[in-house]
Amino acid sequence: MNFMKSKKFKFGAAAVAFTLAVIAIIVVINVIVSSLAQEFSWYFPMSKATVYSISNETYKLIDTVGSDNKVTIYFLTDKERLTSSSAASYNTSQSLWGMKNIYTLATSLEDRYDFISIDYINITSEPEKLAAVYGEKYIDVYASTKFSAINVIVKNETYLKDSDGKYIIDTVTGEKIAETFIKTYTRNEFYSGDAKGYLNGFCGEFKLCSAILSVCTPASKVYFLEGHGEKIGSGDYGSAAYLATLFADAGFEVSKIDLMNESIDLSDAGKGSPIIAVMFAPQTDISVANYGTRKSESEKLDEFIKTPGCSLMLFLDENKASLDNLNALLDGYGISVENAKLKDSGAASLSVDGYTIAGDYKKSDIGDLIKNKSSKAVFKSSRVMTVNPEKGAYTIVGAPSSSSPDGKTSVKGGEIALAAASKVKDGGFVFAFGSSGFASGTNLYNSVYSNRDLLLASIKASGREVLPLNVGIKSLDTGDLDITKAQADVWTLIVSVAIPLVVVAIGTVVYVRRRHS
Repeated sequence: MNFMKSKKFKFGAAAVAFTLAVIAIIVVINVIVSSLAQEFSWYFPMSKATVYSISNETYKLIDTVGSDNKVTIYFLTDKERLTSSSAASYNTSQSLWGMKNIYTLATSLEDRYDFISIDYINITSEPEKLAAVYGEKYIDVYASTKFSAINVIVKNETYLKDSDGKYIIDTVTGEKIAETFIKTYTRNEFYSGDAKGYLNGFCGEFKLCSAILSVCTPASKVYFLEGHGEKIGSGDYGSAAYLATLFADAGFEVSKIDLMNESIDLSDAGKGSPIIAVMFAPQTDISVANYGTRKSESEKLDEFIKTPGCSLMLFLDENKASLDNLNALLDGYGISVENAKLKDSGAASLSVDGYTIAGDYKKSDIGDLIKNKSSKAVFKSSRVMTVNPEKGAYTIVGAPSSSSPDGKTSVKGGEIALAAASKVKDGGFVFAFGSSGFASGTNLYNSVYSNRDLLLASIKASGREVLPLNVGIKSLDTGDLDITKAQADVWTLIVSVAIPLVVVAIGTVVYVRRRHS
């Protein structure tokens, strides 16, 4: 009997064809749904309770600000709209998408604290009420902000006290006199996206916590240095925009300064609030020569770093290593920059080319401030740095053992640092990060990586005590995988080789048994 014409073969062939058809249909449906999900942001958290909830870390931080404050969270639409199904959706075609998450967190804070309340202003029918919120600042704010129903305003009135600790009372109204502080946000600032712009994280808890801490505590100052081709743009801080936003979230007044023509005001240095200078991906060198009676940039920075409460934070450009004067300044504080980029052979690489690397946290006072060190600090195209402990320098995040400078096997100076710090005696800190990409939006406002907490821990070490360190960003479960290239290679082998071999083996056994039955 011809086996090809037997009933067994026909039934078996039909079963195989049916199975393949079902698999093909599932694959097609999966591709279509995945494409639509990316196009329309159809992402839903695995646990709504987790996304909507406030962590104990946030409660502990807000507990520290005291009750001498009156915080109001303003929503610029009606309560009914904030609790509607469209406000609960992540479908970005809905005008109020994602607003319910923010509102729900705000109600949790209102329920817990007597000094926090929620108010509503219908921006369409009663825009004049904004004038009462902003007071004298209203005209300037209204001119620069296009208010809509997706704005959130956090305002604090801090009650002033005299030298005896008694509240200062207005003799006309009999009310306590208060100083006002305001932070204004848009809905999109409460969410984060991946490199393609798709939603992948909810920053609501982090943003509300940072807003309340910022308006309830005196501001610190951070200066972004310009004049050396830094990638900070002309108005919006360019590639450093997310870094500038993080400083604002941490309670800093953010501004720019050109040290060739200006000097940082040090009159408030060492009085409990830090002053930080940031160099972000400089393209040209700092000056070392004096110009008449003016000090050089190198002298100004050296004086700044040696002043109590003043710290320098440097983000190196991956393509610019030959800044001799800047490198000499760093070397004086024990941090050396070499003319090479770090590449990983695979074990810690997050990219095919090996230049995006997950670093290893080393034992340090800054690293110890981060609670979740199991999450990765990610560096792209990092410059190679080494540290000299004899000059007070140490490694915060080190290169994995599988990494080497552009594929070489050794580097002078020993251990390679991706992030380093140097504590200056009677002065501040010098912080150096191997790449400016470390502070990209994808890396800072991310539910997986610890780049944000590493920066906040550095800021805290510099003297800013109250800031949203260890307050996480909630994942919206987009399905992104947090694995290294080596892990990806293993899973590729499992899926493409091991599983098919198992299926073939099982099929062979079944065929042989049926053939001889």
